Amino acid sequence: MLPPREVPELCFVHPESVSRVSAFSRQATTTMMTPAFAIVIERNAGMTTRNRASALATAGLALFTCACDGQNPSTTLSAPTPVSHGVATPTVAAISPNMGSTSGDTPVVISGTGFLRGVTATLGSVAVNVRFDTRYTDRIFLSTPPHAAGTVGVVVTNPGGQPGRLDAGYTYAVPASFDFNGTWWGFPLDGSDLPLEFTIQNNALLTASCDTSVVTFSPPVPVTNGAFSFSQDGSTMTGKIVSASQAIGAIALAPCNAPLWDATRKP
Repeated sequence: MLPPREVPELCFVHPESVSRVSAFSRQATTTMMTPAFAIVIERNAGMTTRNRASALATAGLALFTCACDGQNPSTTLSAPTPVSHGVATPTVAAISPNMGSTSGDTPVVISGTGFLRGVTATLGSVAVNVRFDTRYTDRIFLSTPPHAAGTVGVVVTNPGGQPGRLDAGYTYAVPASFDFNGTWWGFPLDGSDLPLEFTIQNNALLTASCDTSVVTFSPPVPVTNGAFSFSQDGSTMTGKIVSASQAIGAIALAPCNAPLWDATRKP
């Protein structure tokens, strides 16, 4: 009489199927279930079930957490990431800031889960260039495209996967609706780390500085539709207010000489 077979351990992925698991592990078989999809993994010498499950997750085919201890079947410890044909479906939790100028160019961070290299994004159906940093799989970076005033949805999609959505997640506002007045400070984006600062009062630029160089304007330079520019004694600076607390521009005010700077308004 043959000895009884070892009881297989069960780990579940919800809610979609992964069709190629068997190609990556001979010890893994798949069984369709409703509404979940089960991966049945049997113990064998030299590799624990938990290690084998971890290897499958690393391969990007089944992103899940399971409890596989002893001889008894068990289910997930925590909610798994949905998968589509082996690709994780991203979730979009937030976008920060969630309001910016209709002229675009507002730097924003989209946070969530499951972002992969090659991820794409749209705001209000307009495609956006995305900067993906492998150190931060829970966020992506981008600058908003121009768009008419109003609230739009945010959609993030992994290559070959399903989209993650944040409906009505971002609002475009006309620049005139922002309060420009106050002191702004930031840095040229050229790696120099030289501090720059400018002050706006009554919607006009009063002073601008880089490190120890200071320019005072008389008369003040008007800020029109959230934008300003000046050229004085060989020094130039352009600026655009892109949200209630963010501004970008270019500067040639010694020792600063950068095609791009960014700044935030001081509280």
